[in-house]
Amino acid sequence: MFDKKAIKAGFSRAASDYDANAKLQETIRKKAVAVAERYFSQTARETARVLDIGCGTASLSQEKKDWDIVGVDISLGMCEVARRKTANIINADATFLPFADNSFDYVFSSLVLQWIDRPELMIKEALRVLKTDGVAVVTTFVKGTLQELAEAFSAVDN
Repeated sequence: MFDKKAIKAGFSRAASDYDANAKLQETIRKKAVAVAERYFSQTARETARVLDIGCGTASLSQEKKDWDIVGVDISLGMCEVARRKTANIINADATFLPFADNSFDYVFSSLVLQWIDRPELMIKEALRVLKTDGVAVVTTFVKGTLQELAEAFSAVDN
């Protein structure tokens, strides 16, 4: 089980230096953005609302300034850093989104699911707030994704 308070606190402590240190997260986000650009219709993007679940420091909002993005993050520290970049940031839990049904054209979420005890709850919430003809792009780590890193750490300390 994940301790939500510990996750919130950990990401809040890391928020001020997060962008400088999150190179893997940046690489994965950029690849996910490339996928989103293919699936988020160009004409619809001009008027579409995009929900960024687990927005962190609002990197997506900074990268895609032409998208109308609302960001949510569970970490108050991340939200504080993100709000310095964009106003559309809400401190909220990905498994209890504070939005009406069918309120977003697109959902984007990069590397959040692995921090949630019951990822299906976030998926259900994303689908609930997503319009019927909407598209979601979600990334996460799967078993074996970082095998080399796990092996390196196990050689140092179990």
